Amino acid sequence: MEGIGGGDIYRLPEECVSQVISRTSPRDSCRCSAVSTAIRAAADSDAVWSRFLPPDIHSIVSRAIDPLPESTTKKGLFLSLCDRPILVDGGKMSFALDRLSSGKCYMLSARSLSITWGHAPQYWRWISQPDSRFAEVAKLLDVCWLDIRGKIESKLLSQNTTYAAYLIFKVNRNNYGFSYTPQKTTVSLGAHVSTHTVCLVPDDNEEEAPNDDEETFDDNEEEAPNDDEEAERLGAFDSTRNFFLWPNDDEEASDDSEEEALNDDEEAERSGAFDSTHNFFPCPNDDKEALDDNEEAMPDNEEEAPNNEAMSDNEEEAPNNEAAPAPNNYEEEAPNNEEASTDDEEAEEGAMMRLGAFNSSHNFFLWPNNNEEASDNNEEASDNNEETEERTTINVRYPKRRDDGWMEMEMGDFYNEEGEDGEVEMILKEIGGHWKSGLVFQGIEVRPKNREMERYGVDGDDISRLPEECVSHVISMTSPSDSCRCAAVSTAFRSAADSDGVWNRFLPSDLPSILSRAVDPPAGYATKKDLYFRLCDLPLLLDGGKMSFQLERSSGGKCYMLSARSLLIVWGGTMKYWRWISLPDSRFTEVAQLLNVCWLEIRGKIESKMLSRNTTYAAYLIFKTKGQGDSFSYKPQKTMVRLGSHVSHHDVCLAPDSAETRGNTHMYRNFLNWRGVPTLPHVGDAEQEATRNVRCPQKRDDGWMEMEMGEFYNEEGDDGEVEMSLMEIKGGHWKTGLILQGIEVRPKK
Repeated sequence: MEGIGGGDIYRLPEECVSQVISRTSPRDSCRCSAVSTAIRAAADSDAVWSRFLPPDIHSIVSRAIDPLPESTTKKGLFLSLCDRPILVDGGKMSFALDRLSSGKCYMLSARSLSITWGHAPQYWRWISQPDSRFAEVAKLLDVCWLDIRGKIESKLLSQNTTYAAYLIFKVNRNNYGFSYTPQKTTVSLGAHVSTHTVCLVPDDNEEEAPNDDEETFDDNEEEAPNDDEEAERLGAFDSTRNFFLWPNDDEEASDDSEEEALNDDEEAERSGAFDSTHNFFPCPNDDKEALDDNEEAMPDNEEEAPNNEAMSDNEEEAPNNEAAPAPNNYEEEAPNNEEASTDDEEAEEGAMMRLGAFNSSHNFFLWPNNNEEASDNNEEASDNNEETEERTTINVRYPKRRDDGWMEMEMGDFYNEEGEDGEVEMILKEIGGHWKSGLVFQGIEVRPKNREMERYGVDGDDISRLPEECVSHVISMTSPSDSCRCAAVSTAFRSAADSDGVWNRFLPSDLPSILSRAVDPPAGYATKKDLYFRLCDLPLLLDGGKMSFQLERSSGGKCYMLSARSLLIVWGGTMKYWRWISLPDSRFTEVAQLLNVCWLEIRGKIESKMLSRNTTYAAYLIFKTKGQGDSFSYKPQKTMVRLGSHVSHHDVCLAPDSAETRGNTHMYRNFLNWRGVPTLPHVGDAEQEATRNVRCPQKRDDGWMEMEMGEFYNEEGDDGEVEMSLMEIKGGHWKTGLILQGIEVRPKK
């Protein structure tokens, strides 16, 4: 029997139990299903798991590329969406559910992001990756201007949930350029902006970044360029003069470019001082900090770098003389140099002063040399920048490895209240000017932040909306063991599961009467739960020490043990046959030691009204053997338990290891017969066959032995007395070596 109250849960409508469980979370519901069989039916019902599925699940599934696998239950559908994300919107986005909270999770593919120069094959390459959930991923070849942006409507996400955005990527073993200057991430929703300084590849990962899946890159990547290729593709860097020489890929178009170029006065006026003789822009020396801080915002939210092509709104233009294709989704073409109004002249000049000078004739960019040309003020600023950079490095975030083999970097978090705040914007940017290579981007994932889910849960707080009395009433209809399991389900459940309202129901209704009979009543308990476990662990002596009382831990059923003094033992008062002694490991002051008898008869009685109702009980003889305990192995003893018209009979053998003992006895009989010593008649085949069903004793945790005498079902406690007996009066042989503590009556497990 698992619990006395365990079946009471069936008296509640399943809808009631389901309503309580559905107020928790998927994790808590799974824990509830392990509480008991009674709760499992409600915890696994469609009524519970339908609430954990998003209300717009049918709309989401209708956008899926592939149909979902068939599932017969809502729980099966939920777990399928947790384990196997589905591709929606033509494969540009994936959808999944967070197993812990049931919150909606989306991943934007790299194709759905705005990647500056993402369509320029000399900077980015689109490849397929077998362990990616999307058909294409973006492989970074080489850029000095890294800018990745993504957007998602907040109405697509779960309401009243804390989310975080994560950049999902891998690191190529030949990566470089990411540890010189930390990258910046920004996540914004409405007025909330979350900004972090991150490092996608720490120093110890550059050149030889540890990656379990690096073999997958070897098939799709080119070797790092040698010196000639590097000079041709990236341009040569002159360390003495501190400038980059940019490649001139289109010499044939140089004449056209010269015709389209502005004159010297216009160029100097627009972009700063231009030297027509040497055909380069002088390098600024006083604003190194602007490069490290990703540029200050320009008027109209736009900065222009020296480039004939315009970047998108809200973006800073990368320094490049080549025509960059317009980034997708989020960009609008800005006016070109000829169409630029004079209102932008100051902004353009400021951009040139911060980005450095570009030589259109020799096709190079001259970078500032702070070491040789910086003023005293700039040297002081440089010292301050170094201190600031050292402090910033301490707060730099680093990526973590995912179970699917990819890396993820948290970009920022936000709280989605009602989904009415518009778009969530996510940005990764690093435009310090040095070249970077060696990453593969799968996309940006937006999912509930698990740290918050563990603390609060998306739906976990809903349980608090129910009155605690309601939850307590449901739990009290189970059993003590189930209640303890419920306390481990969630914090909300624990308060109700540990309440006095629950544990008072597990205590016997006549407990005050029982305690009034105690020799030493319990004291010092603060709650009903404490009292319950006190009565489970420490039996109470009642009625002057002739009986003990305790509770069965798993069910709360009442247990009684009748002491040997309260039993009827034939010849028990004759010192020649029985002796009364005390033992330290007995709960009673006296136990009965059998000296020698040939007529063994022990009887006990207890009123059925003292026991728990609607419970199956068993009676156990509690004893020890000493010396010649094998004297009980010659012939089985008989036990009987009766309540009303119900009678339970068993053949038992009090001798320990009775099977081995009976074998040794048989050998000893043969030896005595061989020596001519008379013995008792040999057990016939029929009787020997009957001994195969003889019950043997079991060892208890307290060091005593127990023999089950029989069982009975106590319905309402109106059937009078329970009678129990142990007898062996037909064998005629003498028995000795038994120490009797009493007879215990307890619920049968």
